[in-house]
Amino acid sequence: MANKFHLQYINNWAWLLTFLLIAVIITLFLLLAIRTNLIRIGDDNSSYSLALTQLAFWTLIIAASFFYIWVITGELTPITGSTLVLLSISIATTGSSRLVDIRRFTNTPGNMPSSDGFFKDVLSDDLGYSVHRSQMFLWTAILGIIFVGAVVVTQKMPQLDTTLLGLMGISSGAYVGLKMIENKAPDTNDPPK
Repeated sequence: MANKFHLQYINNWAWLLTFLLIAVIITLFLLLAIRTNLIRIGDDNSSYSLALTQLAFWTLIIAASFFYIWVITGELTPITGSTLVLLSISIATTGSSRLVDIRRFTNTPGNMPSSDGFFKDVLSDDLGYSVHRSQMFLWTAILGIIFVGAVVVTQKMPQLDTTLLGLMGISSGAYVGLKMIENKAPDTNDPPK
């Protein structure tokens, strides 16, 4: 029995408008990210936040994928459970990270770090580049590539493997847990080391 497949004609204007709109949205986001505090810890000159970057990344990818599928297929695709899990992990990571930052900078006012550039800000802490930050950044990028690839190939929101989602959750949890330790202010009663 031969496999059957269905070819669907897609208007060239639909393709062009879709990619143009996605490009405009990404460009606007990048401009806002560079010029405002959209993905920064504090004001417009403070360092970039890895957690806010992850949340913005998944929001853009999921929104662009949804729009792409709608234009290509003409159907509003259902959001999969793994898509909701990715957004939930990002939101929980951002919320926890923000609580750590608020606690740190409330206890030490006027100590808001200034930006040293995007990659240095998101991949390093006070001691330099750190593995837990690099791991979260790397797995976010890898899952983003897998997600976009699956959308392009299947024209559906992907249902990712639960172990990949677990890996993303563990990576994000490790980031927040170790961020609490890296941001802990030294106790004034502790002897100098």
